[in-house]
Amino acid sequence: RSLDRWPFWRVIGPVCLRRPVLAFSLAVLIVLHGPPFKRRARKARRVLAQVLFTERLLERLPDRVVVYHDGFTQCIWSMVIDSPRLRGRRLIRRIMRDFYSSIPARILVLEIDDTTVAQRVFGRTSKGRFNKDSSPLRRAEFGRWLDYYRELVALLPENLANSRIDASCDPAVLAATVQGILISNSGED
Repeated sequence: RSLDRWPFWRVIGPVCLRRPVLAFSLAVLIVLHGPPFKRRARKARRVLAQVLFTERLLERLPDRVVVYHDGFTQCIWSMVIDSPRLRGRRLIRRIMRDFYSSIPARILVLEIDDTTVAQRVFGRTSKGRFNKDSSPLRRAEFGRWLDYYRELVALLPENLANSRIDASCDPAVLAATVQGILISNSGED
């Protein structure tokens, strides 16, 4: 189910009770980045839903290695992207540290060259900020938005175990590489 369709109280309430500092920090980030406040608040709800989803997943599967795409960084990116510049870097670093310190996280950094990223993004037909129907003006802004995302990734906690993977390869090769990294880190054969 889309995170945008989760009722506000079903996301905000549980996270505020479990992680009040994180929820307050996101509210400060909304104010710091300015209008459009309603849109930023909706995007902040996605961040909070990601926190809640992750905590519930880990509670239900405590003895398993859980791998999922890092939507947390992307949700923060969506929340701040309309600003003329990235503000509150220390606050964002603290938000990320708070989130990642509570979960057994391993970051798999999928490295893709900018040309391949642009081809994939502007080749898709799904709704979103960028797709095959993006206007020339929107396409021209792609590089700036990609740089914003890189700035956010640079704010991830330094102590996170992280593996860099060339993701420009065939999907089957990529899946095998990820599986190999997970197996070698879990000590299994």
